[in-house]
Amino acid sequence: MDFENGMMTVFVCLPLLSLLFFLLPKKFQSSYNMLLTVAVAAVSSYFAITVISSGVAYKESLPLSFWGSQIELNIDLLSAVFILIVNFTVITGAWFAIEYMRMYKDRKKTDFALHFFS
Repeated sequence: MDFENGMMTVFVCLPLLSLLFFLLPKKFQSSYNMLLTVAVAAVSSYFAITVISSGVAYKESLPLSFWGSQIELNIDLLSAVFILIVNFTVITGAWFAIEYMRMYKDRKKTDFALHFFS
């Protein structure tokens, strides 16, 4: 198995790893979420950077099918640029969410705000 096929296998299996999120204790969930976010961004950025550096579109048939037809992954130069932009936005958003939610870590579960009823 060459490196790109291994990366594609990881890319397909990462969503399955997100199911472990519900089995983890609460204190590890935010770190696990960040780890999966960075992993997906790293794998998709690898393919995007490969397309940008080579200038050749990436085409791959995934080992999955949807309604009887094969799923294909096509990344051209414009898609690669947008993949990198989205990855940067998602990673910074996940990092911000972890830092933002720290202030709610010590609150009791019975706290609520009145805007829930408006």
